[in-house]
Amino acid sequence: MPNFATALTGESGENGVAKLVMERLGWCARRQGNPDVGIDMQIEVGAGDGDATARLLGVQVKSGPSAFKEPAADGSGWVFRMDLEHLDYWLNYPLPVILVLYDIDREVGYWQHITSQTVSDTGKGFKILVPNNQRIDADSADALAALAERAGANGLQEFLLQLPPSCAALLSALDREAPSLARRLARALVNGRTTPARTVQDLAAQAPETWPHTAWLILGQYAVEYEDRIGAIDCFIRIDATAEPEQRGRWTAFAGSMLSPTDPDRARELLTEASATPGGRLLGPIGLAILDHGLNVAPVPLPDIVLASADETERDPAIQRFLADQAQRAGDLNLSLEHHEKALRLAPDNTNQQLALAEILLRRPEGTPAARLMSDYRRAANLASSVRAGKRRWLGDSVPAAYLLQSALLLAEDVDRAFRVSRAQPDGEATDAEAASPKLAMHVARVAYEQGRPERAEPFAAIVEASDDHEARTMLAAVRARAEGSEGQESRWRDALAATADTGTQLMILGELADLGCWPLGELERLRDDQQLRPGMYDLIHARALTARGETRQAQVLLRRHLATNALAAERYVALLAADDKIDDAIAVCDAASSQFGGSRHDLQALDVLAGAEGRTEQLLTRAAGFLSRSGQPYSLRHHVRSRLLALHEQRRDWAAAERLSRDGLEEVIALLDDLHDGKVDQLSLPETASDDLQELKRGYVLMLITQQFNRGHTARALATFEEFAPEIREAFEAEIWLDLHRLHGWTQQDIVRAFELAEHGAFPEMLVGRILFTLVQTCEPDSTVTHAGSAESESPGAGTSSDDLDRIAIPPSLHEKITEAWNAHFQRRAAAEAPGQGSGMLSEQELTNRALPDYARQTLADAAIWEGKLPVGAASIVAGTPYLLAVAERRARILPIADPDPDIYRGELSAADASLGEPVSIETTALFVSAALLDQWVNIHPEFGSVLLAERAAHDIFMSHLTARALGGNVDYYRTDLSTLRSIPANTPAETLRRMRRHVTAVHSATQDCTVTHQLDLSALGAKAPRDINGPWPWLAPIALAVERGIALYSDDASIRAQARTYGVPAFGSLALLETLGTQRDVLPDRGMALALLFAHHAVDLPDVAGLIRNALNAGDATSGPVLINLARPTYWQVHTRDFAATVAGIVTPAYWRDPSSLAPLTSAIATGAAAAFADTASATALTAAVILTQCTTVTREAADIVVPIIRAIAAQHSADPIITLREMLVNALTDPVAPVRRSRTTAVQIVDHALRLHETGTE
Repeated sequence: MPNFATALTGESGENGVAKLVMERLGWCARRQGNPDVGIDMQIEVGAGDGDATARLLGVQVKSGPSAFKEPAADGSGWVFRMDLEHLDYWLNYPLPVILVLYDIDREVGYWQHITSQTVSDTGKGFKILVPNNQRIDADSADALAALAERAGANGLQEFLLQLPPSCAALLSALDREAPSLARRLARALVNGRTTPARTVQDLAAQAPETWPHTAWLILGQYAVEYEDRIGAIDCFIRIDATAEPEQRGRWTAFAGSMLSPTDPDRARELLTEASATPGGRLLGPIGLAILDHGLNVAPVPLPDIVLASADETERDPAIQRFLADQAQRAGDLNLSLEHHEKALRLAPDNTNQQLALAEILLRRPEGTPAARLMSDYRRAANLASSVRAGKRRWLGDSVPAAYLLQSALLLAEDVDRAFRVSRAQPDGEATDAEAASPKLAMHVARVAYEQGRPERAEPFAAIVEASDDHEARTMLAAVRARAEGSEGQESRWRDALAATADTGTQLMILGELADLGCWPLGELERLRDDQQLRPGMYDLIHARALTARGETRQAQVLLRRHLATNALAAERYVALLAADDKIDDAIAVCDAASSQFGGSRHDLQALDVLAGAEGRTEQLLTRAAGFLSRSGQPYSLRHHVRSRLLALHEQRRDWAAAERLSRDGLEEVIALLDDLHDGKVDQLSLPETASDDLQELKRGYVLMLITQQFNRGHTARALATFEEFAPEIREAFEAEIWLDLHRLHGWTQQDIVRAFELAEHGAFPEMLVGRILFTLVQTCEPDSTVTHAGSAESESPGAGTSSDDLDRIAIPPSLHEKITEAWNAHFQRRAAAEAPGQGSGMLSEQELTNRALPDYARQTLADAAIWEGKLPVGAASIVAGTPYLLAVAERRARILPIADPDPDIYRGELSAADASLGEPVSIETTALFVSAALLDQWVNIHPEFGSVLLAERAAHDIFMSHLTARALGGNVDYYRTDLSTLRSIPANTPAETLRRMRRHVTAVHSATQDCTVTHQLDLSALGAKAPRDINGPWPWLAPIALAVERGIALYSDDASIRAQARTYGVPAFGSLALLETLGTQRDVLPDRGMALALLFAHHAVDLPDVAGLIRNALNAGDATSGPVLINLARPTYWQVHTRDFAATVAGIVTPAYWRDPSSLAPLTSAIATGAAAAFADTASATALTAAVILTQCTTVTREAADIVVPIIRAIAAQHSADPIITLREMLVNALTDPVAPVRRSRTTAVQIVDHALRLHETGTE
């Protein structure tokens, strides 16, 4: 201890430090008085207002030249040396202690906190570095105040934390007996952890004869924990020399047992000696029995004295461990576990016993209930993790504990965490020594190769290859050869077999040889003869060989014997059944095995079997959902199964189910993170290292949830989820969703900044960068002069960016300048990269044929099929590559077949509409378009139904159409090139047309808020007549399937869709029938003429009173408008005008022609097209059309005929007909008709007609 004489010096140094404390810090310094005994003063930290805080520091001051005589080599401060007695005193002082070196001449004090971490043992004393940047001044006030809040260093306790628990407990006991020795010994053991054998040897050599028994016990236990067998034997022999009489012999017995493998003669001497002592009277005979038993794998017979001393054996942890080992040899794993439990209760600090218990927990006998099995795995993982953490702390070998933890995780199917155990930080949780372990690396490399993931295995394989572990390297060579399917696999496996003595490894290799068809296997026969095989193992390996040889029936016979007793046999049997397509039998065996053996392995195998079978999707979904409903499964395993379910639901486009699953996963992860924050750690289900994994899972579930809400068209919810959780955006599709959501719902300045950061990310495709930048240019303006929506014009070089209804966001001018520069740079890059001669993006006929259209339309263009009623108008969206609703709003199909001209069908639709009122109804997109966008009657219509169900596929299409339509408010030229959904919009599309499309689509999107978005289970409800790709993304078919599934009516304004629905027994109606019904019953029908006019103007065909609508258009001078020409080209129009065909044609063409002669050609084309399709005799129909026009509407002149005749000839040719001869006869007859106003002779008539038709020029007679 410090002496009083030394304490009388240093007066000026102490005064100087006290002055610094009071003047520079404003705190109180209290001198200890003379003489002091190791602490010169105490400092009380002051509060900010000068009040005392009762927070104290102990201070030792050293001053004068001697304090600064050893500058640090790097110039960072000074090294101060002193004896260990002072260090022990300071480390065990009740207050934190600082050492202050005081420079008397400069009046500066430098300080360092004295802890076991800041000091270094030099053998003769200790040294400490006092930094030159830690001065007693205001800059150090916070650091010193923080130290004053801590408890004293308690030097012994700090050392004990760095030593094995068994040593720490003994050192605590020694501290009560000889504190100075306990502290010196603790310090020496801590400092010697990197060379433990040398430390034990040196301490044993220097130990005086007066060393107490406990000191030798500490040293011996230290040698055991650090695997120094020689040192442990030496210490154990010395222990007995100092032990109490009743304990002598125990440690000698331990020493003899440890010598048995290497020096059996000396071991026998020691064990015999121990057997005659009180402490060794049981352990000695046990050691001799083990020695006599030799290499026999059978249980060691218990000595009689042990059998007769039941009470003593119950209290001795070493004997309990011996009994556990013998029970395991006998195959009684339950009894072995019982003895291991007793051993650990008797020696709770023994890390070897903790690992032994963990290992036996992982070998639970088959038939253990699943819940108990998972509990055992969890306990084993916690034990192994605890030992691993301890070994790391006291620098022991943590690899065995890590290996057991890895094994527990693999048994619990937590493969990803098992890989983390072997992977170095920060990507994993392994220390450098663990990450370099060939044992751990080989463990997971093999798993990765078996999973077919060589890229994951190779980093671990490299560790094995770089090691000097011959067994691991030969095993790696065999595993890799098997994974690669290379030749020489058998020889590599036999090399690996020869390199290992571990029975478990040998069985694994023998199974691999059997898989190669090798049989018989001599080593397997030896293991069976030595009774080292578990029941059924021999037949299991034999069955593998039979399977490899193609003798699967015999293999199944062998496996069936062990289905109730061997889990691996059940697993192999299931695989054989599945290969024979006996799916139900395979699932039954999985269920029985899961009930019999517990765990989740067979449940997961059942999922694999169903996933690989045809037509078992529903069964797979049900089983996976049941698995997720169980409690106690590791979160990683639950995530694995949930991911499979999500993939299935997304494949089926069941966004609602996928959203529910994602939300469940997210809530589970959030709860686990909360548990982790609260310290509820479990190594199997919630390890301390799980935070990063859970955060990544949370991000994944959030993005899946957003994606599914996005796909369902629930954009407001998707944006709210984005804003609530703010997930990091890493992938392009994530950025696209985020961008699209803000384009729909608006921006803030913060959003603008984030969007620009995404554009500058550098890892996203150029097209996405362009979309982001263009949106920002379109949306933002500098300064605070925000223009009114729809009135702003933004100009950028190379790109006009006006928007008709987007609000502008004011941003700082500097940011606006950066965005504009980035957009211009992108635009220039895109222009330079654009290939010359790019087409319009329209598909050729052959390309259209190759598209995934329904079978009955693959040989024809979509336009013709739609015109003939063979395809719904939605087929035009496939051709154009645009969303369905957008194609409807764009009039992509040119017609909207709202009405069915058959009066009987219309009467049935009236009945269907009437019956659907007050009931649920399935709505199709065209009905929303007509009712909400064209007629503006949605507000009156939707309350009339019990509910309006919108199929999710249709809802998603409407959402995508809305999103795309909003883009039309900006630079269409830019999007026409870069946005795939708009690639077919003509370059000359008028701005007004684009605004109309956008307005209509927005109206439909708003109307969906009054609908219930619903998932239909399976489009197979449509039956054999449905499109061949029954699960394809056809949003016009989904409402039919929904109506079939729910047994409700369909509301659609596409007559072809209603006709298709009726083939499946679905009552269907359109807006005309509905409005007529409502007008009769509710008096809410708008003016009928106005409604029909609106529909007619939007190219609706086959409308009631369409002739009157055409007449109104003619009177208004719109003879060649789209609605007029399209309806005239419809065969249904002329089928009702069969008897007054000539009068009808004349009534249409004559006034139009005399008002505008240029209308002659389009009217002729439309009428001839409709007539040719309406009547069986195409030549006569087209000839009559031309004859009426030439004789009644114009005159039979060459000028008129040159317009009319080529048109009818081209139309007739499409039907393989030629109308000229018939037309000539009709014209001649008309000119020679006796009742004609001007009758011609036949000769004159023939001359006029032939001249007009140019027949002499063509040679036609």
